[in-house]
Amino acid sequence: MKYNLKRSGGMKETHSVRTNPANGKYLLITIFACLIIFYDRENYETCFHFNLQSSNPAATVVFAEKNSVIHGRSRKIHYKFPDGQQMAEEYSMDTGVLQKRAWRKSQQLLGESEWEVEVGEDYRQLGCAGDSEQMLNADNNFTVKISNTEPILSKRITKKNIEWRIRNLPYPITVYQVVADCTKRAIVVKTTNKKYYKVIKVEELDRCELLPSQANLSIHHQYNTLIITYRKPDLVCEMEAQVLLLLKDIETEMGKLLEGLLQK
Repeated sequence: MKYNLKRSGGMKETHSVRTNPANGKYLLITIFACLIIFYDRENYETCFHFNLQSSNPAATVVFAEKNSVIHGRSRKIHYKFPDGQQMAEEYSMDTGVLQKRAWRKSQQLLGESEWEVEVGEDYRQLGCAGDSEQMLNADNNFTVKISNTEPILSKRITKKNIEWRIRNLPYPITVYQVVADCTKRAIVVKTTNKKYYKVIKVEELDRCELLPSQANLSIHHQYNTLIITYRKPDLVCEMEAQVLLLLKDIETEMGKLLEGLLQK
């Protein structure tokens, strides 16, 4: 790509810039996001939101209010978006892989909404409905717990794959039908005995505007658990790498503490 610069004396300079075609889409989206903020600061978040319309999360998390803390071998990051929504993430410091992600919608009239888990275990699902101690919350009010015999879905991320585990499914692997449904833009799980049916959204594909592919899908069954593995497309891996690069520049509370200790 070439561009011209004009000096005050009237002379022109021509410069060449090498660009990676694979990054061209992200570059244009990021530039467009900056223009939106410059001309319409109040409404830009409705056009670029990590969880909804954005096809480039890297162009979105830049503009969120971010705080970071190190806990053990994990790095926890809290995001607050201009529309009031919040996101919490936890990354492994050894591998850089996302371990947990949860969302909280903007504050409701009757108080804050609960966190919705996207990646990682939702520990609210692990209680036993028959245990009387588990049926009281911190305010001694009755709550509803999912039975320990009901199927429980959890999501896990690795460097190359997206993985879902559905516990409490005792049927043999020949009973399960797992299909990448392009119409629903999701993975559909059902059993031939009609005992289980689930539509699983793949947020990573939606954010990159990709459709699920049956060729990337594989299943395994052991210990009453159905394991669904989806191989990440290159575009998803590149997107995650860009987000990690942005997060490297966030100061952490542990970093400030170490600076203080070194100065003493």
